[in-house]
Amino acid sequence: MKNKQDNKKITLNKPLLLISIILLIVSIIIPIFTVLRLLMWIASIIILTFNIKKFLSYTTTKTIIISIIMLLTSIIVDGIISYTFNKIPVFTYNILNTNNTIVYSSLGMKTWQCDKNNYKDIKITPFYENGYMCNVNNIETIDINTFLNSVVNNHSEYKNKYVKIIGKISKKSGLNSLEMRPYEKTDNQVNGYVSFSDNITLKVLFDKDDELLDKYDVYDEITIIGVIKNLDTTSNNHIVYMSGTKIVSKINLKECTLSVTKEKKCSKTPTEISKTTNLEIYKYCLTDIIVTFPDGQYEIESALSSNKITLEDILLNYNKKEEYPDTTTTMYKFEDYNILVCDKQLSNKVFIGPKKMKIDSVNCQINEEELN
Repeated sequence: MKNKQDNKKITLNKPLLLISIILLIVSIIIPIFTVLRLLMWIASIIILTFNIKKFLSYTTTKTIIISIIMLLTSIIVDGIISYTFNKIPVFTYNILNTNNTIVYSSLGMKTWQCDKNNYKDIKITPFYENGYMCNVNNIETIDINTFLNSVVNNHSEYKNKYVKIIGKISKKSGLNSLEMRPYEKTDNQVNGYVSFSDNITLKVLFDKDDELLDKYDVYDEITIIGVIKNLDTTSNNHIVYMSGTKIVSKINLKECTLSVTKEKKCSKTPTEISKTTNLEIYKYCLTDIIVTFPDGQYEIESALSSNKITLEDILLNYNKKEEYPDTTTTMYKFEDYNILVCDKQLSNKVFIGPKKMKIDSVNCQINEEELN
């Protein structure tokens, strides 16, 4: 009698076991995101749990515990399979999307379906990594004026979606925040100057400092992509927030030229245009120095302060240079101007002046007043 009972205990319901395996395999094979996959996997767990309960004669409490363990194990296994074979997980849900991109969230990772019509165009990233991961060229670029001039309607349409926006920076705060506002162009094109509106703002937040932002300054045009979040309205002021932002534009700073405007009558008093701990740059007998890049024109003060240009960049492509005996002071000669770089033993001064500027036109020595 005992042997018969033992044989009965180890008997499995093979048809149900086969069905559970088939359901599990099919839910894994199906490439698309659908609730049907999830239901098939859960049904597989229920059937398998039922078999285990009968096979081991478990109590209801033990069966529930086993079911929970199997469910948690399934989520982990599903994540491993998805990561290994670059598939949309079964245990996942949609968190964000654009017109062509869907982002899914699952245990410890995000799954990016970069093309809604292509289930093979998948990217998987750790959950803590923010920023758009697909090809930004596939997203339509929206002008900041278009987006903010209908801010209430556009916020409703794009909330919790990735949006790519192009516009000018109206305010910059370090390397992790900037603001953009609607603007009108003016006759003054130097430094990208425009006239900003006052009551509508897109506040752009980065998850961490972005070194690319160091190349940008107020009035510079920039293209960004991020998720549209809250809209705050106070009186007639509107602020839209964008988070998880990524800079997708590039400033062309590889080539630049300097053009100078001489004073009608040389004042012979150098004017400071940039000062740091290691370098002081002055203009001598010049009213303006304009730096021209392929993307626009800037006063040299603005170009230096925003790190668009350095002294090394300025000194490139000189026609001739003169070095003086017993000193490392060097005169770099260009077509329309000269640049005098003082001996480091004397000071860290640099003078930009007209062609007629000589070494004795300016004073490389540090004045006692500057030391006090």
